[in-house]
Amino acid sequence: MPKTMDEGISRRRFLKYIGAAIVAATGAGIGYNLYTKNKREETSVPIQTLTQQTETEIKTSTIVTSEPNSNAIKIENYLKLLKSKGYHADLAEAWMYLPEFDYNESTVRATEEFTRLFLDSDNPEVEEAGELIIKGGTPSKEDFSYKVPDWNIELQVLRWLAEQNEFKRNDTLAQAIAMVNGLWVTIGDDQIRKAVYKDTNDLLNFFRETNEIQKTKGYYQLENYPLEAKVCLAWTGSENIAYYVMDILNRYYTRGTREKISNDNYSRITVNIETLKEMREFVFNKWVKK
Repeated sequence: MPKTMDEGISRRRFLKYIGAAIVAATGAGIGYNLYTKNKREETSVPIQTLTQQTETEIKTSTIVTSEPNSNAIKIENYLKLLKSKGYHADLAEAWMYLPEFDYNESTVRATEEFTRLFLDSDNPEVEEAGELIIKGGTPSKEDFSYKVPDWNIELQVLRWLAEQNEFKRNDTLAQAIAMVNGLWVTIGDDQIRKAVYKDTNDLLNFFRETNEIQKTKGYYQLENYPLEAKVCLAWTGSENIAYYVMDILNRYYTRGTREKISNDNYSRITVNIETLKEMREFVFNKWVKK
């Protein structure tokens, strides 16, 4: 991707452009807003082994506690760490506003993964993705002719992924999947949201499996792609990304139909995981010889 204006569109403008197509229907403004559970990956580290500064903060904030019914304390302290890190305060507040937020074990686990993702990162793209999620993740009621969520739906998809998976360090792949699929949560109903809950998890695991195949064969690994490439990769809608998303917006956004997208249409215009697996097998067996 070119990095100077003389060479072409900058990577940040590219992200904004893709965001305008993918995230426009989910954000508060079109102009700016662009394996099943498994054993923890070796690249993922326990919350207690983050940076030395964070580790000290964790110890002094008594995140790890043996007291009964301590879920609220654990969650509060995880989010307290995020709130102490600049714009992370916005992430923490939006996280607490999600409809799934409560004080059960699922929220504890998801919040730990969420906290680790941002506090254990040494890749600036994790921060960039977080900023884009905050700026573009909450639908604007004025932009729709039907009721839409009043919470950050991109963060909600990230929460769903955290419930079902363990994030790797600098897991911008999970972030990209959350950013892209927020669109369906906004323009779909509860049935669509259940489908997205499963499909995003399947997609993350599919990409992780593909990455391991690439690693074994000595190919360049998709997990090393830049954020803007992962955003495009995570889009499972058919045809060209910008053209097709804008076509969807024309039909399901304010200027189009006043009805939410149906499950039949969602299934028709997205590629399911079984088809992706067939495509992967075909490519590796028929096209890739070296």
